[in-house]
Parts: sequence; C-alpha cells; structure tokens
Amino acid sequence: MERDEEFRRLLTTILAAGVPEPAARLKQRLAAACREQGRPPFDHKTAGYKRFKDYLLRHADLITLSEGVGGDMVVSLREGASGSTASAAGTSPISIRGDVWLAFANPDEHRLRYLDRTSGRVIHFPAGAPEQAEANADKNLVQILPASGATQSGWMKDFLDQANSADLVGLPLNSFVETEYHSSINAAFTRALGRHAGDWRAYRTARMLEYIKTWAAQANIPLSSLKANADQRGEVGDTEGHKSKGMSVRDRAIRLLEGLTDEELQSTAIPILLATLMVKSQKS
Repeated sequence: MERDEEFRRLLTTILAAGVPEPAARLKQRLAAACREQGRPPFDHKTAGYKRFKDYLLRHADLITLSEGVGGDMVVSLREGASGSTASAAGTSPISIRGDVWLAFANPDEHRLRYLDRTSGRVIHFPAGAPEQAEANADKNLVQILPASGATQSGWMKDFLDQANSADLVGLPLNSFVETEYHSSINAAFTRALGRHAGDWRAYRTARMLEYIKTWAAQANIPLSSLKANADQRGEVGDTEGHKSKGMSVRDRAIRLLEGLTDEELQSTAIPILLATLMVKSQKS
C-alpha cells in the first residue's frame, strides 16, 4: 500500500504540468524518478500486473487514458486531481506569457534577461552592457537563466530515443540534434517530424514548463506571476514566430535569412535545409 501511494505521488508530480504523456515515456520517467530519489525500482509486474496499462487503470480515479497519434496510449492527470493544473473548467495546460516563454526558450548567450519581481516585466539588454551591473545589484530583479542549447538539443534526442514509431526510423533526424541549437533548429525539426510534430510540441512544452517551474521555485517567484492572462492565452510554445503572422511563408523565410550572419548561414541554416530536404526525399 505504501509503494502504491508513492507511485501515485510520483505520477501526480510528473503529470502536474497538464501535458499528456505517452505511456511508454511515462514509464521511463517513473523509473528515472525512483532512481533519482533512491527508491526501489518501479516495476508493474512485481505489483501483480501483466501490462503497464493494467497498472495505470488501477489508478483510474487519478488519471485518464486515451489514444494518441499512431495509436500510442497517452496518459493525462484527471481534472481536479491533486496537483493538477487543470481547473474544473478544463483550462489546461498552464499558459505562460509569451515574453516569459521566449526569455527561457532563446539560449542566446549574448543577451541577458531579468524579471522584475514587482511588475513581472521581463527586461532585456546585451551582455556586458552598463545595465548589467545595475541589474545585478537590484534585489528586485532576478536573472532569467534560459534553457541552454545543449539542454534543448537533449530534449530532441530524448524524444527521438523514446519515440517508438516505424515511420521515424531511418530518417536523418539526428542531424538536427548534432547541429548547434537555435530556434530555427527547433522549427525545422518540428516540420521534419511530420505527423509526430504535435507529440514533439507537447513533449517540449512539458519539459520547458518543468524547467520554468524549477527556476521559479529556486528564485522564489510565484508561478502565477508568469502565467498569461485571458487575453494572452495560447502563447505557450507558439511564440517563436507569432510576430510574423500575416506575412507569406517565403517572406518570413527571407526575413529570417537576412537576419543571419554568413557564419550562421554556413553552420546552421544550410545544414538544416539540407537535412530537411533529405527527410522529405526519404518520405516521398
């Protein structure tokens, strides 16, 4: 019974971001959480269940099971369950303000971001600028530490390692992981995934929300100050190109390319384009 309660607590913690998890990945995350916390290994068979699905159904009061893309089983925390971010009205997942999301998602080391504890405003300026010393001395400002390029590339690799789908096998998707990370890498990777793009967005959103929540807890920042209001909803995971809405796809591409240096074109843009063309040719 005690082990069962531990499992329920872990399950609630993992699913608390409000983002559905593929069952296979959820099982891996439960095992990893047990290792990190020094607990006995998680195994549904030792609990007397032949399938992981049967073990999950044992906790149907806490979670819901549904069929995701490709027929894979997806697990969600029930609305109103302890720790769930979903409300009785069904507003899930957590909606983070667009400016906050971008501050964490853009790993540009040449720009610094700070959050004003009082107003909640995000402040940007170049690294080494005179404002940096003033910001570091201001106790009302806390530095935002974005998810590094290596961290976000790691999420891409983890997603590919855990994806159990025949139509992804053989595609040169690892080339995106091995290229130095930039927001354009994520956009190209998402497009190359085809029908699995939605699964990747959900996975990345969940990882980014975990990252933001961990930072907020360590910096003693109320998560409520980072959430979008009613007029800002829908900005989670949809901020890296929203300012270009209304432009044609070709014009948006040209604008992006014009903003890159020759070195960035050679090291990032061209490899991405080549990898995308390779994926497209293998799919056709």
